[in-house]
Amino acid sequence: MDILSVEDKCSQILPMLVQALEQTDDHVMITNKDGVIEYVNHSFEHTTGYSRQDVLGQNPKILKSGQHPLQYYQELWGTILSGQVFHAQTIDKKRTCEFFIADQSISPVRGLDGQVMYFVSVWKDVTERMAMQEKLKSLNAQLADEKNKLEQVLSLEASLHHISDLHKLIDFVIERTCRILEVRKCSIMFVDEASGELCIRGHQGIDESRIGVHLLRLGDQMEDLIELHRTSGSPGGFGKNHGSLKIDGAVYQSDLFLSVPIKMGGRLLGMMNVSDKKASNRTFSDLDLSMLSLITRQTKAAIENARLYQNVKYLTVTDALTGVYNYHYFIQTLDYELVRVKRYGRDLSLLMVDVDQFKAYNDALGYHEGDKVLKSIAEVLKENMRQTDVICRYGEDEFIMILPDTDAQKAKIAAEKIRKKVMERPFFRLITVSIGAAQCSANTDRHSLVRRVDNALYAAKSQGRNRVFG
Repeated sequence: MDILSVEDKCSQILPMLVQALEQTDDHVMITNKDGVIEYVNHSFEHTTGYSRQDVLGQNPKILKSGQHPLQYYQELWGTILSGQVFHAQTIDKKRTCEFFIADQSISPVRGLDGQVMYFVSVWKDVTERMAMQEKLKSLNAQLADEKNKLEQVLSLEASLHHISDLHKLIDFVIERTCRILEVRKCSIMFVDEASGELCIRGHQGIDESRIGVHLLRLGDQMEDLIELHRTSGSPGGFGKNHGSLKIDGAVYQSDLFLSVPIKMGGRLLGMMNVSDKKASNRTFSDLDLSMLSLITRQTKAAIENARLYQNVKYLTVTDALTGVYNYHYFIQTLDYELVRVKRYGRDLSLLMVDVDQFKAYNDALGYHEGDKVLKSIAEVLKENMRQTDVICRYGEDEFIMILPDTDAQKAKIAAEKIRKKVMERPFFRLITVSIGAAQCSANTDRHSLVRRVDNALYAAKSQGRNRVFG
């Protein structure tokens, strides 16, 4: 057998190695010890867009994307010059300036004297794989987010069944909705069946100056409802291309605003609305709409339970003669409203209504006619109140009204309307009322607020009766 020399063996193997490098899917680049490119294979040409003629004699910097810091290249050269293999995922740039991700290994090749002679870079284009991994990561994050939101909604349902007070229920739902949907603004409105008006029963993040300025009614344009949520810094996209939609109990969805009806037995009870999403893109997804719809269904059931509870409770918290709430209920409700004022910074006012010269009327016509007067005045108060207002009998011939989300000016307007309506009632002789008004100020407690409205009533009577003072 002929024994071949090392040179002969290399001369036979070298063409096979070159052929293998040309046919492999791996990208190969060989540089000398100074970093000058001396060889690239076909895969390199195909992916980068550079031909051999373009790169031979060039520096690998022609692929540099600018996406790595200087420290990255210092580490690369420090590794391979020390004779070790450097491995990393590198962001490189094609001839077309398109970026790609290379899973790259750079190996030093030593000569017989042990000195580094060449560097062989072998890499795979993993751009698509990394994109799929990022997409999968994003989908997993989205699924985790959906799972977290769904768990919060399910826990919300369990909590709702333990809240029987309608005011507390609404506040709780609004706070949780803002947290689950990551929004800054939320409102719940109920429909007044007599007037068709939408009355705000609870809200978070809405400018107080906008509440009550424009009355909302069924059939109004959706822009009127959206306008309530708008602030000076709100984007102009609210309600874009939806001008023909009206408030009629249908689901409304835009990128920046969601509204879902609260219905019971086919009857519209109200609307639940959210806006100002905290996420960077600030747009609502179909998932957000699904979550809000689920929250609304749970809220509807909880509202029904709360109202049933109130119907039973009504027998113990109402005045038997006039049908309005009694003093005990007034104390409970005012304490709760004062907590809301401190927590959310809302307006709150009281009206104290006193029947002028009621004792003389009673003495002249009898207690039976006096009772009719009290019942009639209670009816006037009910007819001229909002759903959010609370009317209580405070004394023998006195009533007190709690007006949430109402400043002093609006309270006096409401009081003046009541005063005039009482005078229109047909009695044996003219009946008038004096009304005191007081607005809750910062850190006001129940006792001082009641004392202020009582002093205002005293001033109204001292100045001649049949007037409003506050």
